[in-house]
Amino acid sequence: MTSNGDGNNATKVSNTNSQNLNSLEHESSFDFITPVNVSDDYSEEKRSYTSLSYQTFQNDDANSVSTRQEQIYHNFKPIEMNLISHESLNFSSQSSTLHMNFTTNSSVSRITHKNLSMNTRIKNSITNRMNAIISIVKNLLNFIRSHKQKISNRQFLIDPDRKEPILDTLTNTLYPSNSITSSRYTFYNFLPKQLYAQFSKGANLYFLFMALLQMIPDWSPTGQFTTITPLSIFVALSMAREGFDDYRRHKQDTAENNKECTVFCKDDGSWKNVKWKDLKVGDLVSIKAQEWIPADLLLLSSKGENGVCYVETAALDGETNLKQRKALEETNLLLNSLESLLKFRGKLYAEGPNDDLYNFNGHLVFNDKTLTLNNNQILLRGTILRNTSEIYGLVIFTGEETKLRMNASKNIRTKAPNMQKMMNRIILITFFFVLLLSAVCTTMSSNWSKRIRANEWYLRGPNRDMATVLFSFLIIFNTMIPISLYVTMEIIKLAQIYFINNDIRMYNEETDTPAESRTSTINEDLGQVGYIFSDKTGTLTENIMLFRKLSICGQKFLHDMDVTRQNSIKSNFSMIAPRPTTPSKSKKTLQDNSILNTFDLLTLSQYLSNSSFGQRAKFFLIAMSLCHTCVPEVDKESNDIIYQASSPDEFAIANASKDLGYTITDRSTGNVSLRINNNIFNISDENNILNQTFQILNVLEFSSKRKRMSVICRFPDGRICLFCKVLDKSSVDLFPILDDIFIRQQTIQHIHEFAIEGLRTLLYAHRFIDEDEYLSWNKLFQEASNSLINKREKLEEIADLIERGLEITGATAIEDKLQYGVPESIEKLRLAGIKIWMLTGDKRETAINIGHSCSLIKDHSIIINIDQKNISELKIINNTPKDKTSHIVIVIDGETLSIIEQNDELMECFLDSGIKCDALICCRASPSQKALLVRSIREKLKDSVVTLAIGDGANDIAMIQEAHVGIGITGREGLQAARSSDYSISQFRFLENLLFVHGRWSYVRVSKFALGTLYKCMCFYLTQGIFQIFAGFSGISLYEQWTLAAYNTLFSSLPVMAIGIFEKDLNYDTLMTFPRLYKTGQENSEFNVKVFFSWMFGAIYHAIALSSVPILIHGYFHGYEIRAGGSPQIFELGLVIYTCVVFVVTIHISYLQSHNWTIFSHFTSLLMIFGWFAYQIMYSYAYPIESKTAIYDVRGVFQKVGGRFNFWCVVLLSVSLALIPHYFLKTFVNFFEPTVVEFYQEAEKDQKYLEKLKECENVDFYEYKNNNELHGKKVTTDQLPFQDDQIFMSPEKRSSSPLALYQNPLTPITDIGFDEVTTQMISYERKGCRKI
Repeated sequence: MTSNGDGNNATKVSNTNSQNLNSLEHESSFDFITPVNVSDDYSEEKRSYTSLSYQTFQNDDANSVSTRQEQIYHNFKPIEMNLISHESLNFSSQSSTLHMNFTTNSSVSRITHKNLSMNTRIKNSITNRMNAIISIVKNLLNFIRSHKQKISNRQFLIDPDRKEPILDTLTNTLYPSNSITSSRYTFYNFLPKQLYAQFSKGANLYFLFMALLQMIPDWSPTGQFTTITPLSIFVALSMAREGFDDYRRHKQDTAENNKECTVFCKDDGSWKNVKWKDLKVGDLVSIKAQEWIPADLLLLSSKGENGVCYVETAALDGETNLKQRKALEETNLLLNSLESLLKFRGKLYAEGPNDDLYNFNGHLVFNDKTLTLNNNQILLRGTILRNTSEIYGLVIFTGEETKLRMNASKNIRTKAPNMQKMMNRIILITFFFVLLLSAVCTTMSSNWSKRIRANEWYLRGPNRDMATVLFSFLIIFNTMIPISLYVTMEIIKLAQIYFINNDIRMYNEETDTPAESRTSTINEDLGQVGYIFSDKTGTLTENIMLFRKLSICGQKFLHDMDVTRQNSIKSNFSMIAPRPTTPSKSKKTLQDNSILNTFDLLTLSQYLSNSSFGQRAKFFLIAMSLCHTCVPEVDKESNDIIYQASSPDEFAIANASKDLGYTITDRSTGNVSLRINNNIFNISDENNILNQTFQILNVLEFSSKRKRMSVICRFPDGRICLFCKVLDKSSVDLFPILDDIFIRQQTIQHIHEFAIEGLRTLLYAHRFIDEDEYLSWNKLFQEASNSLINKREKLEEIADLIERGLEITGATAIEDKLQYGVPESIEKLRLAGIKIWMLTGDKRETAINIGHSCSLIKDHSIIINIDQKNISELKIINNTPKDKTSHIVIVIDGETLSIIEQNDELMECFLDSGIKCDALICCRASPSQKALLVRSIREKLKDSVVTLAIGDGANDIAMIQEAHVGIGITGREGLQAARSSDYSISQFRFLENLLFVHGRWSYVRVSKFALGTLYKCMCFYLTQGIFQIFAGFSGISLYEQWTLAAYNTLFSSLPVMAIGIFEKDLNYDTLMTFPRLYKTGQENSEFNVKVFFSWMFGAIYHAIALSSVPILIHGYFHGYEIRAGGSPQIFELGLVIYTCVVFVVTIHISYLQSHNWTIFSHFTSLLMIFGWFAYQIMYSYAYPIESKTAIYDVRGVFQKVGGRFNFWCVVLLSVSLALIPHYFLKTFVNFFEPTVVEFYQEAEKDQKYLEKLKECENVDFYEYKNNNELHGKKVTTDQLPFQDDQIFMSPEKRSSSPLALYQNPLTPITDIGFDEVTTQMISYERKGCRKI
């Protein structure tokens, strides 16, 4: 065929396209299609470019790539300049100040430049020079990157006779082994990493310092090893627990690395089993059905038809549908036996290791031919071979260089709870208090020695220097920070994860999957989550597509044939056949009798078979049947045809076509057999069944740029037809579609309606092609397919040439089923103040549709689409103030994000905008981009918010490990994400239970445990400081050293442990019903500096009361001394104060600070008190008579003192004086200024009142915010049952006001008159609460 002929054909196509475009210009009044606003010159240039490029591709051969690109560039350059000029004119007309062309602008610019001041000219000159330097640096960096990429390309010889291993040509070293490591530690770095992690905790570092001081001779009045011994034990226990967790990860890694695969042995020409970890680059492997792919392989041959095989990528990209891979024809035919593999010689050129899961570039030199390789010939590690008996592959990438591992997070950080930073802050405050107290005591000791000790003969002795005195006091007071804080906290966290693992409400009976906690370190973070980063497929959805609606000839139809068998649908495109667990979101539509169903469609097409409608309907069903790549198989059990599909959308379309009587019975490389049932009323009649064979000439695959997929086929009558399937209605404007205006308008209208319903829409179009035109185009297509440079871009350009002048065939709508309860869960999470970002690898349209379906996008939401065209507007978006009543959702794609992340300023604007918005959707995001967004928000907001990432596939592992909290979904998508997560659940809806209940409980429990522990230590050890006032600040201890050391462990540990394990400030159902209660943890209202000081002031008061009363009574009332004669011995005085402290601490923590008094509270309280007395009885007898600590007269003292009435009177008086004022103060505050939690605690006592609150929780206040109306009635701000700037209604008014029954207790209400309230409530009750 000559080039002239080709050029004429191209010109013919171009003229046709021109006419089509001109015909569309008359449809500017059509609302759903926005006409392209281009000038006539630009249109002409575009048509010229199309014709010239057509000729260029025909005249060049495959090797003249650079020449062809240069010609295309020169053809396109004037178009680009024309377009720039056109845009400049448009901008000038809008500004109404400039109406000039480029020449005029340039001249004016030169004139204006002369009038500029010298400073401005210097400033402009410097700016221009800086811009030039920046440009040079960027070009240099791009050159370095491209050069580095070019060098890093992989190449090696394939030779079965090779004896030595293949070396990396870049480093001249061996390629990495195929062993992978997901654990955090190794044998060598575990100890240093863990020591750093343990002593990054403020308390441990503090005690290490104190232990070193205590070991200095003559400095410690409490012994040398009473600190270092328990510290070593506690740190060792924490390290052992962390080591055990990582040991489990090592076991999982070992199990995977020791899996076996079949490798070709070159020595004897046979197959042998080799462990995965021993695989090497260049090995030839055999993979059989249902086996995992052990490394990244090049598919050489397949036992499937025409070299086709199917892999399941659920563990890699989260998609459950099978992906089709096809070996090259040359390798599939010649490398299909052991003998042929022995003769296999060649050289492989491949791209370097990278994390791109969807693209691959390379070529194979084989039999003196250069064969182009793409992603269709690559099998990635982490996938499973399905529906193919056996394949042969060549190992390309191993171990950490596989794409699966390249997408995993490297150098996984050790997670620490967000509360630990506040804990360190509080411990630092306590440490400074200890320093201050020690300094005061040291100063007073020096003053007391000068004034009194020097004048009293019985106090004379060796003087101690100030440093010794200071460090002695530091050692005495050091245990104000409890040494057992973190170890005891680990114990209560282990108990908390037991409750999580055994919560029956988070058990999925369908999959027999309970919730599982894989760490206990960050339980409290579950109660403070502010951002959730969620995957879509398999996390929010079940990845089950149901064909729902279609549009033909301007008439829409409902497909409801699968509704009756919805619970038994059989699907074979995934590893586990999914069974829908939720009713269709189109339920209302299914019950709508106003829309015809597909049975009506078949009836009409049969009775009107010769009409235009009947012909169009049948043609559309043929288009649905052919425009996909599904492969039919016969089920051996049912003898029915099932489909293997590359996507769940295609699976749904193929099944819908079969329901409508158009069944694909066989598919080979070039042909498709279609069975058509012409009589829907008599299916068994073979005379009404027509079998036809269509020849598939070309498949133009989908790309994110084209947003469409096309199939070119030859009909049985010889005609060539192109069927195009468009994913986005905005793509319709990219090429002219020839059709009746009414049909076009109605079809696009239906697509719009389907999208509003949250359905995934597809527009079908077709075009018949002349034989000569097809042959010319196919030659270009084959050349582009064999291209080694920019193959994808060239194929897209070639596809654009043929996808012109199309006629609308129809439209379809598919429902992506959500998991049960997802919309309700997202709404509750939103009410809890949690922002949700959906990060998915799906297309923008799909992501937006799912956003609508799951309530992430509301009907009144403002959607801001950010793409490469409007990146510059990010600053404007960021600077625009957000209205409190608006709901803003940002949508961005991965390609745009990759551009933004390269510019720090743009990235900062994007993150600020994302933080301001209510939700964000990132589509087409790679695993590394998901991790980037999580890490960026975590680092930007730092301590102010806790991030949570949830996903189900291996592609979600990176973001799960980057977030503060990682949640894995177990079930259909495999266990890779769950194994790498901190917690795993079976469905998204269980996230409510995990956060609202267990997360909040864990936060409250850990908070009260930590505050209670610090309180009991302050209360007890401060008595030592008060005693120094009466002991001349001598530094002597009030308590015997081992009794002193046993306080934290034996006599005060159980009450705080009980409150840390069993405390429930609110019931399970209350927390699930009122999600706003979750804000307790987000606002950190239970554990902050203010709350800490309130507890410490209480501890200081208790310490003063408990130490002063016994000392003053013993010294003042001489006749009522507890001892039989003389002043009391120091141990006896310490015994009285110690007993008072045990009583007060136990009662205060177990009863005053605990909301629910359980049998465990009573048991631990009694055990502590009776344990103290039992210890004293035994220790009193066991204490040696002669001891180094003879200053303490221990033996037999408790028996003498405990039997005296005076002792019990002093204890009772001291305890009462400490607790009664504290109790009345707490009651007074709760009565007049109740918190939200205390309000609901009171509400739980009145079930009817609680039910009213539940009703009010569902009141739709959005109506008021927009219309100042509440159920149709105008109301003023002071009449509302909720206010943002007022305090709660006082308790005495609460019981008397009917409005209190309907108030939203999370927001304050106003003090208004009773009559006003009554009038308002009468109207309110008549109309009732409007439920959401």
